[in-house]
Amino acid sequence: MFAAAWLGYAGALCVLATVPRLVGWDARAVVSGSMAPAVPTGSVVLAGPVHRPDAELPVGTIVVVPDPAAGGRLCVHRIVARDDEGLLVTRGDANPWPDVTHVRPEQVAGRVRAVVPVAGWPLVWWQRHRWTELAAGLTLAWLGVVLVVRGRPDDVVSTPVRV
Repeated sequence: MFAAAWLGYAGALCVLATVPRLVGWDARAVVSGSMAPAVPTGSVVLAGPVHRPDAELPVGTIVVVPDPAAGGRLCVHRIVARDDEGLLVTRGDANPWPDVTHVRPEQVAGRVRAVVPVAGWPLVWWQRHRWTELAAGLTLAWLGVVLVVRGRPDDVVSTPVRV
């Protein structure tokens, strides 16, 4: 049972990494707690493209935008307002203040469509150099695969069939 659960988890991660791209969505691991509790650390968000920014980006929408604190990176924050120039004011739910840098609607990299808790922990461990947790998780996944593939002989019960 344990092995099948780990194999299912590994398979789900593979599906999560590939299927969204087939429909134009993007999967991103959340590595900080800025959006907790709505989007906890270690979650994977599935973000779809924004085709009509004015209609698809109302206040309250969770979006993937350029990170105001780190150039070149993206972050997941909520739209909390629009300023006088029509720019989006964003903030992490757990942050006390809105982001200083406001975002043009065309800069939005995606609108969050779904949140998958826990699926991103391996990436979080990797980025935080938490090698023990990463090794333990990978070892458990490997053991799960081995147990499912190999099976145990005593799990098979043969029953004679009379014809």
